[in-house]
Amino acid sequence: MNATSLRPALILPMIVLAMVLLTGCATTPKQNREDPISEQEVGIRMDLAESYLAAREPRRTLRELQLIETQARAIPRYHNLLGHTYLILREYERAEQSFAQVVKLDPEMAEAYVSMGFAQARLEKIDAAEKSFKQALEDLTYLTPEYAAFNLALLYRSQNKLPEAVEYAKMAIEKNWRYIDGYLLLSDLLNRQGKTREAISWLRQGSEADLENVQISLRLAESLLRVGEIEEAKKWFRMIIETSPGSEEARMADDYLEML
Repeated sequence: MNATSLRPALILPMIVLAMVLLTGCATTPKQNREDPISEQEVGIRMDLAESYLAAREPRRTLRELQLIETQARAIPRYHNLLGHTYLILREYERAEQSFAQVVKLDPEMAEAYVSMGFAQARLEKIDAAEKSFKQALEDLTYLTPEYAAFNLALLYRSQNKLPEAVEYAKMAIEKNWRYIDGYLLLSDLLNRQGKTREAISWLRQGSEADLENVQISLRLAESLLRVGEIEEAKKWFRMIIETSPGSEEARMADDYLEML
């Protein structure tokens, strides 16, 4: 399983003015402070940590979180930020522990189960990861259940359990019919089983979900070639070049057209 095969769930808002608000109270994790950190500052530092995380600066994120460890240890958001920081740093054991703390404090935070499952999968704790993803799916209030289903499909694919993987890839699409990654994964699984025409049917649906997505258009054109639909495949290759000139998909489409 490669480093990008599973996907944790985290939505990061843009944070503004945090640096201004913290001016004058900056310190380091090892410095002692005479004044206790206020509840307001805890919130500001979590906002700042979140902005660093969005910018893919996990060490700065960790520094901010360490400053408020004592005051924030009962706050689910704190542990969620910490868990995602550890994921970026590839500290998967620590990430799993952080997300476990999140769901302990807030059992209804379904996205934390998905992120915990991701960490567990990276640690090859397959049964635990499967349980975490399914736990997220059980929460009917979870706004993005397609992520949990998608990750389950990836988990089963990594074990070569293709029927189960197909089931959950289809579920991801059923949860969100515009979820392009679900279509791409499902087509891959079906092609592995020699079900190329079924894969084409799903890819057509996926192309309707996002008419300008050249990644799915390329997959569809390649699948059409496999079943001998040369002229239709050419149409899709040309459409890719027109839609996204200069892209890697357009380059590949041009290569295909030169060979046909």
